[in-house]
Amino acid sequence: MFLLPIFVLFLLWLIEIFKKSRKDTCFNIGWLLLTLMLCFRFAQGTDYPEYWMYYNFGDNHSELGWVLLTWIFKSLGFSFEEFVFFISLFMMFCVYKSISIYLKDSSKCLALLLLYPTIYLTDFFNTIRLGFAIAVFLGYMLPWLEENQTWKYILCSVFLTFIQSLSLLFVPLVLLKDIKINKIKYIIILSLIFGSIIYILPISFFSGINIRTLYIYLPLREIGLLALLEKTILFLIIVFLYYTCRKNQTDKFLYRICAYGLCYSFIFVGWQLITSRVFQMIACCMILLIPRLISRLTNLSNKRIITTIIIVYVIVISSKNIAAYMRQLDLDDINIFSCPYVSVFNKEEALNINYGNFKNFGISYSEYYSLFFNQIR
Repeated sequence: MFLLPIFVLFLLWLIEIFKKSRKDTCFNIGWLLLTLMLCFRFAQGTDYPEYWMYYNFGDNHSELGWVLLTWIFKSLGFSFEEFVFFISLFMMFCVYKSISIYLKDSSKCLALLLLYPTIYLTDFFNTIRLGFAIAVFLGYMLPWLEENQTWKYILCSVFLTFIQSLSLLFVPLVLLKDIKINKIKYIIILSLIFGSIIYILPISFFSGINIRTLYIYLPLREIGLLALLEKTILFLIIVFLYYTCRKNQTDKFLYRICAYGLCYSFIFVGWQLITSRVFQMIACCMILLIPRLISRLTNLSNKRIITTIIIVYVIVISSKNIAAYMRQLDLDDINIFSCPYVSVFNKEEALNINYGNFKNFGISYSEYYSLFFNQIR
């Protein structure tokens, strides 16, 4: 089920290419499909029951701003499903706003295709706080940063740290966005060297860090070579596009931001989870930059090659993320093609899924997961 939207978006992309007069119609259909899937999902993603648990029984894990936000919704009488609906709708509105601003003359459906594998399936579906931060960055902060509305940008970054503490990493972009393009390669190399150094430092060295997400995950050292290779290949595609087509100031701005996403991921190269999250946070604007650059490619052969690579990338990474989701939930009797989408309209379907050991993390967790599933029995 989760691979089906890829083929729908691909079909809309083809129609958009050959029927340019219907570009906005195709984009609206694709955006509406993703929005409905996101807003009405139920028990989708490894973190969904955990967010449900915190919403209904108290949250001593998340940042203060998120706790306050959920408390407001709960005090107003909204169920968790209704809370998810409004948060999801806001995130997709931010995506719509960003694509409408930056892709007026480029493929909007391609942006949705690039959004789907990780930002949509992982960050929006699963790690909701991170998805919220990415959405705000795309829809509001990115235009503010480009237009030098510095105080708006900084205040919003500070606000987002109370939702997802990693949002503090947005702040340095105020200084980095004006660095000359030809200096970026040196910053990338320095980031990799710095990341290698801090990887060999003892964990006690980081005891003074007060960024919650970093503090939790720093002890979990693991170099994800395949994930690092994926990010590097994706950035090399962007580099190739950047240096083989015409670009304007906005393209240069977005290129810098994508490059700093790679820099951040190299700094945390020894921590697979952190490096993936910071890369998605900062380099999320690649969904805007790649369609902009492809639309200006004059070499037809290059355009075909890059297009083929992107299609393969979307299918492979989507399949990888779906497989990882099933592996985490111990779903042995389901494959990437049969992995079901469950909505609030057919909650009982969640009971037909064999979640394996997912509900046996510990006594307190298993009690909450039992409560979660009991609500739909």
